[in-house]
Amino acid sequence: MKKITLQVFIQVFLPATIWASSLDEALDEAARYFTGTAIKIEAGNTMLIEVVNYHSQKPDEVSKKIENGLYFALEKHFPKFKLLLASESVAGISSVGAVFVKGTYEQSGALTILRLQALKGLMTGEVIAQTKVEFESNKVSRKTLVAVLDIESEALSKNEKKAY
Repeated sequence: MKKITLQVFIQVFLPATIWASSLDEALDEAARYFTGTAIKIEAGNTMLIEVVNYHSQKPDEVSKKIENGLYFALEKHFPKFKLLLASESVAGISSVGAVFVKGTYEQSGALTILRLQALKGLMTGEVIAQTKVEFESNKVSRKTLVAVLDIESEALSKNEKKAY
C-alpha cells in the first residue's frame, strides 16, 4: 500500500521532464507519459485540451500549433476519448468524467518549455498527472512564403533581368 501511495505521489506532484528534439516527438512522449498515469480510459469520456503562452496566459499562434499537435498525439494514445480543443469548443462541456489537459509554453532561448497538467473535473481541479516537455524552439517557428516577381525594365538587358 505504501509503495502505491508513493508512486501516485511521485506521478502527481513531481512532474516528469521529457526532452525531445522536435515538437512532434515531445508531444508524443507527453501523451505516452499520460497513458501510464491515473487517467481512466472509459468510452465516451471527454478530454479538453488547452495550451496558452506562459507570460500572457492567452492563446497565440504557437500555442495553437502546440494544441493541434497535442490533439493528434493524445488521439493516438487515447482513442476512446472524445477530444476537444478549448479554442474551438462552443457549447458547455459536462465535467462528469472529463479530463482537462491544460498547458503553458515558454520560450527560453533555443528551447521551448511546455508544462502540461491533466485535471479531473473542472470544479474540483484534481491533478491526475503533470509533465514538463522541452524541445528545440526553432522547430516551432513558422515558415514565411515569399513570392518574387519578374523584373520589367527597358534599361536592363535580358540577362541582367535574370541575374537580378
